[in-house]
Amino acid sequence: MSKAAFSYPGPETIRRKKLSNGILAVVFENHNSPTWVIQGLIPGGNAREKRSQAGIAAVTAQMLQRGNARYTFEEINEKIESIGASMAFSSGRHTTGFSAMSLVEDRNVVLEMLSLSLTQPTFPPHQFELLKGQVLTVLQERDSDTGSVADMTFDRLAYPEDHPYSWPTDGYRETIEKLNVGHVEDFYRNCYTPEGGVIAVVGDVSADEIFDELEESLGSWKGSASSCPEPSLGASPPTEIKQEKVFLPDKMQTDIVLGTIAITRKSPDYFPVVVANTILGRFGMMGRLGESVREQQGLAYYVYSTVKANTAPSPWTVIAGVNPANLDKAVGSILAEIDRIRREPVSKEELKDSQDYIVGSMPLRLETNANIARALVDMAWYDLGWDYLQRFPERVYAVTVDDVLSVSAKYLHTDAYILAAAGPKA
Repeated sequence: MSKAAFSYPGPETIRRKKLSNGILAVVFENHNSPTWVIQGLIPGGNAREKRSQAGIAAVTAQMLQRGNARYTFEEINEKIESIGASMAFSSGRHTTGFSAMSLVEDRNVVLEMLSLSLTQPTFPPHQFELLKGQVLTVLQERDSDTGSVADMTFDRLAYPEDHPYSWPTDGYRETIEKLNVGHVEDFYRNCYTPEGGVIAVVGDVSADEIFDELEESLGSWKGSASSCPEPSLGASPPTEIKQEKVFLPDKMQTDIVLGTIAITRKSPDYFPVVVANTILGRFGMMGRLGESVREQQGLAYYVYSTVKANTAPSPWTVIAGVNPANLDKAVGSILAEIDRIRREPVSKEELKDSQDYIVGSMPLRLETNANIARALVDMAWYDLGWDYLQRFPERVYAVTVDDVLSVSAKYLHTDAYILAAAGPKA
């Protein structure tokens, strides 16, 4: 284990306590500045939606801050802004997330606003209509963006029609248009639950005091998602080439998403895949893909690879923006690099450089209280172990040349992949 790893939060410094309603509270005391951050997740995301109501989880999360039993939307904003604090709610594939930060002396104000928004939202009809209009405007812009359309097309091709990963978390214009405030109230009442949630607090605080404050403000909140269960979500990689090109007029660029369905966050292949992906399209000027496709051949404005790892099997993709006239050549060049990494062992030097990059960037990702809190939430949500950050370097350096070759050959194929492209006709 590297010396730097000993300064990471670990079992000795991460305090944990489960609240009476089933939320796990996690605290890391950091007394370097008089601030605090609170972040959390509760079950209640896109995976609990029906396709006919795609986007309702995201709208419900955004409505939490639009009014509660004690304060109006305007009063909430005034209280938060008057102390220079921030507060936000969002929805993901499996969760509703929340976050807030302020000076530690103002944490009682923030905690009151946060707890009331989570436990006693009122969903004012006029605020719902305002939000609905804003969401529809954003979706209209999204639907004309080549990168967004390529990404949505990939997901639609990659997953079965009834799989929540097959539609965007913010939904579609046609599904949002059909929503009313009653639908949102029902989703909150039936699908939100504190049981199994996690809250992380990082900053100039006392863990014992925070546990008491969280219990007082949130411990009595009950909720059951028994009438809105999350389905068991599986997914299989493609067994053939599936492709679709969406033509968008008046665009200058074509965006590409090419890839497959690969790992979950808890997969034993997680670290080998992360290292392989870094070599393929992350390290330096975006790895081998950036060096070959962009720098040497000039076939892309940008190109990189990315791995998503969620509760269900998730995409491993290459993303690129190209001149429409170069689409076929760029795809061919990308496939050549995929073929190379799955057939030829990487050099020990290339492996070591990429590992150094991954490990060396971790301290930078933990420089702020917000980023530490985010890491703690992930550690709790995915059950990664409280020594995860401390063991991170050794797990990265444990990946071998053979491991990179093995996972690349296992997940990446040039005769079975998904290609989604969006842009003008060449």
